[in-house]
Amino acid sequence: MSLKLVPIVENVLQFPRERSAEPTIETVEQAAPGRALIASILEERGLAAEDIQQEFARQTAQQLALVESMLGRDGAIMQLRAVLEAHLKQAAQACLEYQEAADQMIALEVRAEALNARKPWLRGTLASDVYWARAEFRTRALAARAAADAALGVAEGLASYIRSAPGIPVESSQLTLPLSIPGTRGG
Repeated sequence: MSLKLVPIVENVLQFPRERSAEPTIETVEQAAPGRALIASILEERGLAAEDIQQEFARQTAQQLALVESMLGRDGAIMQLRAVLEAHLKQAAQACLEYQEAADQMIALEVRAEALNARKPWLRGTLASDVYWARAEFRTRALAARAAADAALGVAEGLASYIRSAPGIPVESSQLTLPLSIPGTRGG
């Protein structure tokens, strides 16, 4: 693994990121911001937490019932598998944007601290930039967690639907979350 110095500040290292061809539930869960961070951001903004994952699982179950009546069980599973793939791609993109916003915020904060240490009389020059970087970070964190929870909810709803088929053992490790999309490295 090689390390690269960020050109803005000499003492901040940027670690390379590996990007897989197709995101999996596991990669989205790992890349998403933590629930504690989201809870603190929501509290700071005076917003209530919603259970997006459960709502998407419920809506997925309803969609599967409707699609099954038109396409049959296998067709419904294939249709919702495509929906799951789309949600995973969107969540992976949102998580990447969240991580990039975090990197930018940290680099800017380090730059502001370095400037403050060398020239304290210039303390306020980057204060506005740091403020907006922090706001962008918080917004991206909320978006990434919501997208990840939506994808997890669709996966949960789809897995429950698949497990509900007669003759499918509930203990099947293949059907317990986290799922991987077939045709990718994880599945």
